[in-house]
Amino acid sequence: MTLLQYKVIILDFDGVLVESNAIKDKAFEALFALYPEHLPAILDYHRSHAVIRFKKFRHIYEHILKRPYTPRIEAALNTSFSDFCVEAVIQSPEVKGARGFLEYFHGRIPLYLVSINPVEDLARILKARSLAGFFKKVYTTEGSKTGAIHDILRSENMRASQTVFIGDSSGDYQSARQAGVFFIGRQAQQDFKANDFPLFNNMSEILDFLCEVK
Repeated sequence: MTLLQYKVIILDFDGVLVESNAIKDKAFEALFALYPEHLPAILDYHRSHAVIRFKKFRHIYEHILKRPYTPRIEAALNTSFSDFCVEAVIQSPEVKGARGFLEYFHGRIPLYLVSINPVEDLARILKARSLAGFFKKVYTTEGSKTGAIHDILRSENMRASQTVFIGDSSGDYQSARQAGVFFIGRQAQQDFKANDFPLFNNMSEILDFLCEVK
C-alpha cells in the first residue's frame, strides 16, 4: 500500500458520492411551481448557498416570495421535499469510482461524511445504498462544515495538514479553508471560482491523485 500523506479523509455526499444535485434542483422547482416568475431567483439562491433546506425555505418565503413563513409551512415543505428526493437519491447513479474509493480506504484510514442533508433522510439513503458502514462517523450540519471538521481533528488527534476534505461546492471549499485542511474539488454542477486546489471529474481520479501524493 502507498504510504499516504493524508491520514483522515472527510467527504461531502451530494455531488461527491452520488449524482444527486440535479434531483435537489428539480425538488425546488416542484415545490415552488406555483410561483414561476420567482423560479429563476429561487434556483439561483438554492444553487449558490450550501445551507440546510430549512434555511433555504425560510429565505425563499421571506425574501423572494415576500410571504409569511410558519412552522406549518416548513413542515409541509419538508415532507414534500423528502418525498420527492429520498427515493430518487437512493436510485441515483454513484459518482464514477465512488464505491471503489470507499472500498480502497475503508479499514486503512478513517473516513468521515459531512453533509447538510437532514439526519433522517441521510440515514435512510446511506442504509439503502449500503454506504453507512464505510464511515467512522457521519455528521450533519446546517451550513458551514468547519465545526464538524474541527471536531474530527480533535477526535482523531490529527493535525489539519494530515487531513483532506473532498467537496463539490464553494461552501465546501470555504469550510475546508477555514479549518486549515487540504481541499480537493469534485467538478459536479457548480463552477468553482477559486482555482488554488486540485479539481477532478470523478472519484477514480481523486483516488489516483491521493495515492500518488507523497
